[in-house]
Amino acid sequence: DYYKWLVGDKAWEVIEQVISYWIVCPGVKIMWAIVMISKTEGAGKQLLALLISSILGDKNVKTNVSFDMLVEKHSTILEGKQVIVLNEVVMLGTGSERKLLANKLKPYISDPTLIINPKNKPMIEIPNLCNFFVFSNEENALHLTKDTRRYFVCNIKRTEKEILQKLEDEGIKKEILKTIKDPGALKHYFEKEVKIENKEVFFSSAPKTEALKEMIDRSRGELEKILNTAKEQESFPFCGKIYHERGESTQYGYSGLVIRDEMYPKMIRDPLFKGVFKTLTLFEEWVKENCTPWPNGKLTKQIVMK
Repeated sequence: DYYKWLVGDKAWEVIEQVISYWIVCPGVKIMWAIVMISKTEGAGKQLLALLISSILGDKNVKTNVSFDMLVEKHSTILEGKQVIVLNEVVMLGTGSERKLLANKLKPYISDPTLIINPKNKPMIEIPNLCNFFVFSNEENALHLTKDTRRYFVCNIKRTEKEILQKLEDEGIKKEILKTIKDPGALKHYFEKEVKIENKEVFFSSAPKTEALKEMIDRSRGELEKILNTAKEQESFPFCGKIYHERGESTQYGYSGLVIRDEMYPKMIRDPLFKGVFKTLTLFEEWVKENCTPWPNGKLTKQIVMK
């Protein structure tokens, strides 16, 4: 009841079905990870990890693993584990750096096998049977794109005062700690009472949430955000503009067609884009994703003039 209150009915319904699946189908990997975000510390994320560890057995669960520990060159931390809880995850850096870190995490979540490199031993290939829970206090913890399918994201929006009232004043924390020591009744609940509506969902895309959309929006680079807004508002560089320089005026025109070698140089010299990280490749990628194809389905057209 506490976690249902904490993350909301819909999010908890998915999470408890995942925990139930881990119990009734041990050794089977689901193809996406749960991401739980809370700006408020002490909401009970770690207590939930300890509950899961108590139910599944502490030898099968690692409850406090950092991102660096997982992706370290000689890491064997996931070998023999059913669940790993990645704690305090936050991917820092520029857009390209964050994207690189996100790509490092992806194989652990979706690949059926992994190559591990134990120190002073030959590399070996192992089956990837490990499932992931990701905790963070940062709303922009992961770098996600609009094509992301491997994360079920939920946000904890309860205030510190509300959480303390529940955990401390109403004695829920004491009940959770008691249950960690003796999880039999809770295990029975997940094993016998939770109904898994459709097991196929564990092997396809993660259920979409508003929290996922918000994280995708936060992951966009500054260039992408400015171009999205400009396109929506039909402002520069998607409209004409007159520049006054040294007593002379020059006019930039936009006809509805993007001519890369005209638009990009004019765009990067404009004050609107000053201090924004931009490259020709990023600009081309954005144009390809947001343009209207020609009637033949292609994105580019060559116009030959006499």
